[in-house]
Amino acid sequence: MLKKRLLLVLIICSVFAVNFNVNAANASMSYTMAEKIKRARKTKKVKTKHERSTAEYAKSFFRYYLLYIPNRLVDVFDIFSLDFKIGDGFWAEMQTTRYAQIGGSNAKGYFMTKGYNRQYGFGHKEIHRFGLAFWEHDLTIVDDTIGSVKEYRLYFPNYLSFFDNVANRNLDAFASGDVDFWKIGGNLGWYIGFGFGMHPIEVADLITGIFFVDISEDDF
Repeated sequence: MLKKRLLLVLIICSVFAVNFNVNAANASMSYTMAEKIKRARKTKKVKTKHERSTAEYAKSFFRYYLLYIPNRLVDVFDIFSLDFKIGDGFWAEMQTTRYAQIGGSNAKGYFMTKGYNRQYGFGHKEIHRFGLAFWEHDLTIVDDTIGSVKEYRLYFPNYLSFFDNVANRNLDAFASGDVDFWKIGGNLGWYIGFGFGMHPIEVADLITGIFFVDISEDDF
């Protein structure tokens, strides 16, 4: 009788031991599988991010080289500006930057331009400007523009000295690229006028662009 009871207890303990081992093994397997899945997902995520970065870099690389020639051609086109105007008054001035100029303009009317900093279109301008060397008096208003031409105002009521020009060349119209302080060119006409300009900054942009440096940050 005692042997039967001991055998029964032994059988029950064996069953519990086997069950415990099975549960432990299942738990261990589940943990291991969870870790593998987690690592696989992490690896996949990192790989996807890497692939995305590589794809974006390749896209940027091919886009830059695909547009290299068009960008250089546009840089050449940016060097020069032209405009045609009609109005009540006259234009008779030349300048080699605002530090070296002579003449002036006193007119009010409309203009059509292929201007500095890729300004194309039409507008209305009122200008009262006179300069000699590095002195100038300038009251200019550009408004009612169409296209990419920007509206701006220049207000130099007194004849500025060389040092005033240095201080004022960073006025909004110059700083935002509406007007080129360093332009070489002029305006000529009476009631009907023509203007032209060459922009040294754009020359520098073309030269550096050849060597893959876009100083004007205007490449497509």
